[in-house]
Amino acid sequence: MKTVVCAMLSIIVMCYLPFSAYAQTEQVPPYVRIENTNVYFYSAPDNTSKLFALIPTYYLTVVGISGGFYQVELLNEQANFAKLNGYVLIDSVQEVYEKPLIPLYPKVLIQAGNHGCKIYPSPNEALTAFVTAVSGQSMSYYGKAITQYNEWYYVYFQGYLGYCQATAVTVPVFSLHPTPLTQPAVVIIDEPDTPATNTDQTDSNSILSADLSNPVQATLILLITLPLLVILAVVFIPTRKRAIKDKSSIDRYGVSTDTTTNQPRYFDDYL
Repeated sequence: MKTVVCAMLSIIVMCYLPFSAYAQTEQVPPYVRIENTNVYFYSAPDNTSKLFALIPTYYLTVVGISGGFYQVELLNEQANFAKLNGYVLIDSVQEVYEKPLIPLYPKVLIQAGNHGCKIYPSPNEALTAFVTAVSGQSMSYYGKAITQYNEWYYVYFQGYLGYCQATAVTVPVFSLHPTPLTQPAVVIIDEPDTPATNTDQTDSNSILSADLSNPVQATLILLITLPLLVILAVVFIPTRKRAIKDKSSIDRYGVSTDTTTNQPRYFDDYL
């Protein structure tokens, strides 16, 4: 009997696994769109690792999910542009399931001003600069960060990712993405923030993390566990009751106390 039960449990689990995997993959869209002006790029899936505000109307490639964040890729590895691996808040972007028109994200170059430009690990002049770009040298622009006193640009220059003051470089020029927005972009006034220090120049691996708080996954868990509990109840509980009944019919001397056993039922039985 136990063999039959184990076989039934195995069949149920095998039937539900494909649906669980399908639901997990369906939760992660291939792309997300930046529809507002205050969508930030994070170096880690937490609110303290904000790096810069992304250029609106463009797209990011999604490679995973971690808690309330999508893990995304920004640009491809090309000359003068480094591919960035980071995170965006799920609630701040629009899910996209069809391949967007290129470019997904604009490749914008800015130049150092007459007095050059220092690249810092975070938007703070008190820190030691990574490198200094002399007047006229180009650097790649990714987005901007606003602090209490200054506006900064997040850039890539000679292998370094960091911040330069907006007043020390030319103004970035870019157009909107050719695909119209489904609704007008929301323009939000920038507020001062403190982007996280970027000291790690290596790209992170693409990891698909499960979010167990998702209602779909919770439903799947219930669908798997409830049939198992029902099967266990049907199989084992009646068996235990029968065992108790059989045991109660035997007295301490090993003699059956069941008065209904071996009792005459018909007239012929008395003869």
